[in-house]
Amino acid sequence: MDVLLRYNLLHVAAEASNGSWLAQICPRTPIRFLQGPHEVLELVADFQQQLRDATDVTL
Repeated sequence: MDVLLRYNLLHVAAEASNGSWLAQICPRTPIRFLQGPHEVLELVADFQQQLRDATDVTL
C-alpha cells in the first residue's frame, strides 16, 4: 500500500489491527474495505487495467 500512496494512486490507506486495509482512491470516492492480500492485488490489477486502457486510447 505504501507504493500506491507514494505514486498517488490512493488518497489514503490504513491498516486495521486484523490485517485488513481501508483504502480510498480519491477524496470523494467510497472507502474500500480490503480483507486480505488477494483484494489488494485485485485493486492493483484494476489500476493496471485502467493505465492500459488510457494508453490504448492515446495511441
